[in-house]
Amino acid sequence: MVSGLANVVAIDASNSSNYALECAGGVSSCPTDGIVMAWGDGAVGQLGDGSNHSPHNQPVQVHFPSGVNIVSIGEARDEGFAIDSTGQGWGWGLNGHGSLCIGNTTKQSVPVAIPGLTSVTAVQGGQDHVLWLLANGTVMACGANNYGQLGTGRTRASNVPTAVRQLTDIVQITAGNTTSGALDSSGNVYMWGYNRRGQVGIGSGDQGSISTPTKVTLPLPAVQLSSGGDIIGNGHSLAILNDGSVYAWGDDANGQLGDGQTFDKFSPVQVTVPAGVTFTNVAAGGCFSLALDTNGYVYSWGCGQRGQLGVAGMSQSTSPIEVDSGVGMISATANNALDFHS
Repeated sequence: MVSGLANVVAIDASNSSNYALECAGGVSSCPTDGIVMAWGDGAVGQLGDGSNHSPHNQPVQVHFPSGVNIVSIGEARDEGFAIDSTGQGWGWGLNGHGSLCIGNTTKQSVPVAIPGLTSVTAVQGGQDHVLWLLANGTVMACGANNYGQLGTGRTRASNVPTAVRQLTDIVQITAGNTTSGALDSSGNVYMWGYNRRGQVGIGSGDQGSISTPTKVTLPLPAVQLSSGGDIIGNGHSLAILNDGSVYAWGDDANGQLGDGQTFDKFSPVQVTVPAGVTFTNVAAGGCFSLALDTNGYVYSWGCGQRGQLGVAGMSQSTSPIEVDSGVGMISATANNALDFHS
């Protein structure tokens, strides 16, 4: 239980820290007074409070300029991101490979406005790269690109926002550690980046890097998409389809695809959802997965050696198990699971 939080409307977990979006005057006041709270490692400025030390085991307020109202948050490995009420993108933290998108690789211990990045509606970060969804349905990216995770058709890093190729009418974005994904308004899923273990979901892992968005074949349109990965580049993705079924692809060495098996899947396979349960939200971690159902129950599956499954002594599960209740939000990163009780 994290103390010192109130009126939380969004949460996000990174590999080294956690973030919560609060409404200072109560939930009914949103989105007129959104503030960001952070806790965890702050050694490279990822808490955004002006400090460069760690750890903070209680939330501290991220220091935005006076008058800035935050409406959405995101994260990468050692960075935090936010969008204000005007659609301006902000970033702070390590800035490895230029993932803060500010034209350099200088660490930032307080949020900085990203030049030219306006009309933003969503942000998602991977290990060293970040995606920004614009109001016109296009996607911008910056940071590391050694596996084509920026979707530019090349493998050259960029420290300024660069357009992802061939994407239009996008409504959701996701970023694993070295892969990226997007969902359009028709329910089509597109993936790109590292693919040695089937992370791109195109039926083959022979191509180590896919540098442009490629459509994933699913039996029905998708309504939600989440990608995750570990620190060495392995990863997997989860998608909820419009009939409530859940599909997964990529690394399955620990059962994180939830199909009762432990070998990689280069094409989507159906997750074994418990009878009578409907998932409304999924979150892909490193070697594990989380899901939230219609009744506020949290399910987990995959690896549990570090407690990711939320069940003491359980090191692995190849299918979803119920682990918590009364939950309104979930988030997962390489090693951490985070939920928030309603």
